[in-house]
Amino acid sequence: MMKGIAVMIVLSGLCFLPACLPHIYHLVQIPMKWIQAQNYCRKTYTNLATVHNAQDFAELSEVIGSSGYLWFGLQPDTEAWEWSLENQDHYDEGEADFRMWNNGEPSYGISSYMACVAMLQNGNWDDQLCENLLPFYCYNKKTSSFTFVGVSKSWGDAQSHCRDHYTDLASVRNQSESQQLKAIATSTAWIGLYRNSWKWSDGSTFSFTNWFSNSPSTVVTSSCGASSSVNWVNSNCIYTRKFVCFTGEFCSPFLKAS
Repeated sequence: MMKGIAVMIVLSGLCFLPACLPHIYHLVQIPMKWIQAQNYCRKTYTNLATVHNAQDFAELSEVIGSSGYLWFGLQPDTEAWEWSLENQDHYDEGEADFRMWNNGEPSYGISSYMACVAMLQNGNWDDQLCENLLPFYCYNKKTSSFTFVGVSKSWGDAQSHCRDHYTDLASVRNQSESQQLKAIATSTAWIGLYRNSWKWSDGSTFSFTNWFSNSPSTVVTSSCGASSSVNWVNSNCIYTRKFVCFTGEFCSPFLKAS
């Protein structure tokens, strides 16, 4: 059967070719600040190292070896606000982008770790540390209704509670829903908006993570990612460290006529 498939491919004049260059990591032994390392990688290679899956991290680990924590391509993303309830069918056009920020908010310019959003009693929104303990709003898809839960939890624990007992933390899609939540509020409370607070230096999607226990920390100045051969931490960007660059792109093979 395999021979038959191979013959058909040859006869049809097709062959497999890579869509791009192999992705290769390069260890640079010259200690630099994170931004200097980024500039060096962009001039000399492609960019600071990115990691998209376990195989990538295994290859990166081989390059790092016993060198300790080195700079790689993680940096803060201050704009990637998302709703906990990801189902796009829940949102009509423009509704996922509805915002009701309080004056001076969001304040991520002060702390890149204020990545979770609470509704104040006046109905406006405030970004806060996700570890803060607050009541929260849940949304029930079956009844299309909101519930105010008066028990104070971190944003992550509130999300888990809503998903276990309702549908998810509340998305606020328009002024009408904002008024509904305001009507049942007795204090500042979590809603479902949060910021995916990290991105890759090359702009590629950030999904795979391998953080050390209790990382990333919420220290305001620790805004750049460093990797060892075991895990990741966030660190002060002005520290000088060795670093890892990459060349090439992430590839998938495709068929091309010969």
